[in-house]
Amino acid sequence: MCIDVDECMGVNECQQTCINTAGSYYCDCTDGFQLDSDEHRCAVTNACQPGHNCSDICASFNNTDTCFCSSGFVLSFNQMTCFDINECDQSPCEQTCRNTIGSFRCSCAAGFQLNADQRSCDDIDECIDA
Repeated sequence: MCIDVDECMGVNECQQTCINTAGSYYCDCTDGFQLDSDEHRCAVTNACQPGHNCSDICASFNNTDTCFCSSGFVLSFNQMTCFDINECDQSPCEQTCRNTIGSFRCSCAAGFQLNADQRSCDDIDECIDA
């Protein structure tokens, strides 16, 4: 019996909304945005006029400016300023996680190597190369 892995749990590749499906996932965007050609990022469909107070992304709905943040950031209480999210708080890495601006990097302890998924580690068999 197969069990579906929820690719949307924790940190994922979608800039705004991740929708899990059987065996896969897809990204979606909130109102005022459309999915970019990379099928992960969202582009503003109705940009604000110059002089808006948003620190990152601004979209206009019914002549009202609304601020949004890029992936890896969260909107502050003032609804205008974006702050970095510490993705490492969600434990996305098997061993060591280092928060970076807007993202994170996983690494492995000595004797292990980072897998292609950039999150899990495999034990290196040092006896093979001896």
